[in-house]
Amino acid sequence: MMAGLNIVRDVPNNGGEKKAARLPTAHVHLKAWRKHRRVTAEELAAQVNRSLSLVSAWEMGTRIMNMVDLEDLARVYGVHPSALLLPPEESSRADLKLAASETIESMDAEAALQWLQLGRKLPRTRT
Repeated sequence: MMAGLNIVRDVPNNGGEKKAARLPTAHVHLKAWRKHRRVTAEELAAQVNRSLSLVSAWEMGTRIMNMVDLEDLARVYGVHPSALLLPPEESSRADLKLAASETIESMDAEAALQWLQLGRKLPRTRT
């Protein structure tokens, strides 16, 4: 189960108005990412042009992030924003999932099904 990075984005509701929607969260990984990249909180705040108190609040999960914030952090760390939803040591897995998703999006339904069936036949090394 993924833990929380409170992210908000505007999503149209049935009436056409936009409302804030919470996306899957993982704030517990933000500090790990920062430390993994050997960046101080002060340096990160300067690089994303935000206050140190805001960066700290993100890491503690007491402030909600928006997609721009997440994209800015990902840019600093050199990863896709989705990688920040996982611990740094699992970021290559996030990259693989993103690549697989992009691959299947480019296929018609029959080709996608064949591709998935082929993948299921491959040896499994991870449970």
